[in-house]
Amino acid sequence: MKYTVNINDIEQALINLGGQADAGKIKDKITIDHCSGKIPENYKDKRSFRETIQRNIENYCPQSKDYDASKYEEKFIKVKRGLYRLAVNHRNQVPPLNLADQEANFQLMVEDSLTDSPSSRQKRLLKAIKIPMKVKAITEIYIRNADVVAEILHRARGTCERCEKSAPFARRKDGTPYLEVHHITRLAEGGEDTVDNAIALCPNCHRELHFGPKPPPIQS
Repeated sequence: MKYTVNINDIEQALINLGGQADAGKIKDKITIDHCSGKIPENYKDKRSFRETIQRNIENYCPQSKDYDASKYEEKFIKVKRGLYRLAVNHRNQVPPLNLADQEANFQLMVEDSLTDSPSSRQKRLLKAIKIPMKVKAITEIYIRNADVVAEILHRARGTCERCEKSAPFARRKDGTPYLEVHHITRLAEGGEDTVDNAIALCPNCHRELHFGPKPPPIQS
């Protein structure tokens, strides 16, 4: 039998898969629903058939490297590598994204872009959408103790407790020194929301602790 991959079938497959699925499951769904589980005779082999489905997905996904907004509308969102969801679900509503997944995927895409050639990146920029899509996001947060933050800021008295420099600027709202409260053992790793497990940091030190090199292990 012959079959031509089309975006409507891919979109319907994703709807049937609950609105979010990895690319492999989308390809399997297309194969089962439209090809009786077999590779259509108008494709060279299984690989070329599945690559055609992948290419169609990426054509309609603004997070894909070669997305061209002048040719294709936004139909899919890349949640992370290999995982896609509908940009608009079958009720014409934008489904919420998991904020942590989206931020992690964005960092991976930045890393991919940095490894690409400047000429390829600039070529994509010429075709890129100017106004980014806005969607709702879901995330988990900790309900922190405000007294812990207040006590740490009072203890620091405007001085970073790591580099021992004064806060880089004063808050616009009330003129108080701007410092950020950081948990030494992160809450996500089981750390306590207590004064003993918190420290006041300037923004630079705070970012370094989160994204800089890990400190050497403490020698016993």
